[in-house]
Amino acid sequence: MYYNTPSTISPWYNYDEDEKNILKLSWSIVGSDQHEMEALGTRTYEMIFNQCPDARRLFPFMRFDGKEKETTGFIFQALRFVQV
Repeated sequence: MYYNTPSTISPWYNYDEDEKNILKLSWSIVGSDQHEMEALGTRTYEMIFNQCPDARRLFPFMRFDGKEKETTGFIFQALRFVQV
């Protein structure tokens, strides 16, 4: 589904070269270890779901019974998020 974005959205932040290099270095460090990538993705989803519990409805294929971090679906989604 496509939605028109409001014109009040501020423009994207323009990173300078030093900031770009720091980001690239950070992601290359995280991306070098699958366990770290899974952990980062898991923490990211935890933050999203804690701030907006309704966001869980966007992931119907994932169980949410308090042990979701142990499920293959959750780990796969967390890893895929970081890889993108």
